Amino acid sequence: MKNMTISNFIPVMIVAGTISLCSFSFVPQDEPEGPWTAPASADKLVNPLKLDEATLTEAKALYKSNCEQCHGVKGDGYGWQSQNVAKKIAPIASAQIQKQTDGAIFWKITQGNKPMPGMKKALTDTQRWKLVMYVRELAKSQTK
Repeated sequence: MKNMTISNFIPVMIVAGTISLCSFSFVPQDEPEGPWTAPASADKLVNPLKLDEATLTEAKALYKSNCEQCHGVKGDGYGWQSQNVAKKIAPIASAQIQKQTDGAIFWKITQGNKPMPGMKKALTDTQRWKLVMYVRELAKSQTK
């Protein structure tokens, strides 16, 4: 440090200040920004898949690779990435989410709501319906 000149010190302070400002922008909020509701037309969508062990296994793998990092292993909204986004992550195993229709949940997975990406291009319709099934299974495991 004794050889550090003022011209070397200023860039170090700029970097340190930038890092500290960035850390404040990623503090989760206490509440989501108002309710996120699907359009009424989404409620008419019906999951064409039947729940069986193979479908559930595939659904769990899809959840693990696409959703778990934010929504958490239990669907409680406390995944390992949840601390790095500015919005509170929805606890998808909660009663509030579970009272929504399968079609509404499918629509939300499809459309996304920042910071949650829409999955329309990343996953097929079948894969998104499987995720709806897994969202339902997460809630069942919370009540056991």
